[in-house]
Amino acid sequence: MPVPHFVLAELPTEQNRVRFLGVTSGKIDQPSVQILDLHTQRLELGDSRRHVRGGLLSLGLQVSHTFGIETAAVPCHSSPDAVQPAADMNKPPVGSNEPLNGRPNNGQRLVRFLFCEELHAGMLNSAFAVRIYAPLVALVAAALLGAGCGQRAEPVGVLTQAYPVSVQGAGDRPTTIKSRPERIVALDPGSAELVIALGAGGRLVGIPSGLSVSTPAKAREVVGPAGLLDVEAGVPLKPDLIVATSSTDDLDLARAGREAGAAVYVQPASSIQNVEEGAIDLGFLVGEPARARQIVGQIERRIAAVEQRLAGVKSVSVFVDTGFFITVPRRSLLGDLVAKAKGESVAGPSPGPGPFPLTELVKLNPAVYLATSDSQVTLEQLRRGTETAKLKAVRTKRLEIVSVALTTRAGPRIAEGFEAVARALHPDAFG
Repeated sequence: MPVPHFVLAELPTEQNRVRFLGVTSGKIDQPSVQILDLHTQRLELGDSRRHVRGGLLSLGLQVSHTFGIETAAVPCHSSPDAVQPAADMNKPPVGSNEPLNGRPNNGQRLVRFLFCEELHAGMLNSAFAVRIYAPLVALVAAALLGAGCGQRAEPVGVLTQAYPVSVQGAGDRPTTIKSRPERIVALDPGSAELVIALGAGGRLVGIPSGLSVSTPAKAREVVGPAGLLDVEAGVPLKPDLIVATSSTDDLDLARAGREAGAAVYVQPASSIQNVEEGAIDLGFLVGEPARARQIVGQIERRIAAVEQRLAGVKSVSVFVDTGFFITVPRRSLLGDLVAKAKGESVAGPSPGPGPFPLTELVKLNPAVYLATSDSQVTLEQLRRGTETAKLKAVRTKRLEIVSVALTTRAGPRIAEGFEAVARALHPDAFG
């Protein structure tokens, strides 16, 4: 099952009943979900009330015609504590026993549909009554659409983000923002790439060095090549949102947020799942939840395609070198990519922060030597080393170099990084 689809799927529930802004339903079973599992383009919400109402009627009739369901009017049975917009909403119009498609005109049918009468799925033996007040029928359909598991097209409709928004992230406290951020500072390259992918790149006023994607001309560099935050350069930019990862110094980050009066979001960045969670969080924060869901869907599909190629291969032993024989723990982004790509790090799940002992490395004798592109490791260098020349990976020329930008940045290109690691460890699986 993919990562939870927060944008469309998570609505408050109580005893298997959906309660959301005056919408009440009975138990939602799978056949009913299938009825509403339409392509999300049909759920686009327009700005015009007439457009919305017309779309609702068309949607309801198309569902019935598609599945060969007899269109009949059935009274709804909403719970007494449901929100009631007006007293006269409980009174169905005259002629309430006539089928919807038997009404003299679409106007009357629309009134009947919105005033507590709807399609009846009796032919599927899974009918459930839902009370709907315009224009919330689209929200119910969207909720049921997101509740199922499996692959489906990503949402492309207009989703209006309501503020304030609060997300947890990887920080000690939730990040709460009261309005759409217009001045964003990103302190990590992956975070900056995510903001740009979400369509909020034009609001970036502060960025880190080393970005490989285009950024706004107005954005100033506030993090140097060594990864140190220049607080004095960031505060004058007057950001209303600062995005960082755990690699940023806690004291510097707290000071920047305090002096700038900005909300601070710490993006989780230790796994592929963290990247997806961070994308969803940032989507809510910057007001682009639909784009966030699209990004996550694209990542999931590419990851699944690579995992399918690796389905029949065996794990291979590997040593990961980020430079000077410093390796990575299992709970890191690159460590997660290696493990998911069926690589077994000979350094173990929690190696020390310093250089890995060469005598121990020779004993472990990895089959693959995986180095990042900034490590400056070469095969000739390893062959000249007294200890490293003994390694099986060196003798069989299995030194593999992967891009540091793709494999260590928690950004939208993480699936590319996963494929790069998988190809390095299992080239035969890719032809």
